[in-house]
Amino acid sequence: MGAVAHADYNLQLDFLSAYGGEFQQVTVGDRDTLQGSLTAVIANFVMTASTGFTYANDLTILIAEDLDSDPIIQIGGYTDWQAGFRYAWPNGASSTPGTTGGGDLSIPSIPVTGLKMFIGNGYDGGLTTTGTWLGNIVLFGVDLVVDPDPPGIPAPGAIAVLGLAGVFSRRRRR
Repeated sequence: MGAVAHADYNLQLDFLSAYGGEFQQVTVGDRDTLQGSLTAVIANFVMTASTGFTYANDLTILIAEDLDSDPIIQIGGYTDWQAGFRYAWPNGASSTPGTTGGGDLSIPSIPVTGLKMFIGNGYDGGLTTTGTWLGNIVLFGVDLVVDPDPPGIPAPGAIAVLGLAGVFSRRRRR
C-alpha cells in the first residue's frame, strides 16, 4: 500500500518589513503555488521594529487565490481580512521591539492546493504603521510548487528578494 508524501514548508523571515496592510507573495524561484492540506503552523519570530501600534502578532499569513479575493485562511493580524478560517498567534500582543510572537497552531486539515501564500502586516493602519520581523514559520502538510496553470501575462514589475516577491498592498474601505 502506497503512502501520500506530505511536505512541510519552512518560511524564513529575514527582517521582513511591511507597512500596515501591505503583503508580499511568497515565492522561491518559479515555485509560487501551495500544494497539500495545512494541518498545523509553528512560528517563532521577533518584532525588531514597530511604528503606529503594530504589534508582533500583526505578522500575518494570508492564503488565497490572489490578493483581490477574500483569503481562505488568515493567520495573525489585528485587521479582519474576511478569511473563511481565521487564526490568531498565541504570542506577541505588544508593540515593543524585541517582542516574541507566534506559537503553535493546530489546524483541521484545510486543502490549499492551487492557492497562493502572502505575508505582511495584518494591522491595516496604513503608511504610518510599520513592522519588521525576524524568525521562522513552519507550515505543516504543504509545500510551495511551480504553478501548474500560470496566468497568461505575468504581473509587471515583480521583484524577487530573499524568497519573497511581488510587493502587493491590499487595502479595503471600512
